Amino acid sequence: MLLSLADRRLQVAERPARCIPDRRDCSRIAHTIADMIRARVFAICCGYEDADDLDVLRSDPAFELACGRLPGSGRPVLPADPVAA
Repeated sequence: MLLSLADRRLQVAERPARCIPDRRDCSRIAHTIADMIRARVFAICCGYEDADDLDVLRSDPAFELACGRLPGSGRPVLPADPVAA
């Protein structure tokens, strides 16, 4: 939760997200660029350096709260890996 507070105050995810053009179809976006940056930064800060660890963290209630999602809301932190599906 400390990471979440620091992110909100310092805009760790929002600032770099503004520099990345998002050319995706707005009607089909479930996760913003800032959401993806936030999840990746939080995972790294928690000791999960590999992107494959996000499969486990996606359903972790504390990680969901830190990323701004309500646990059990049905809105995952990150989409499932399309390669693994």
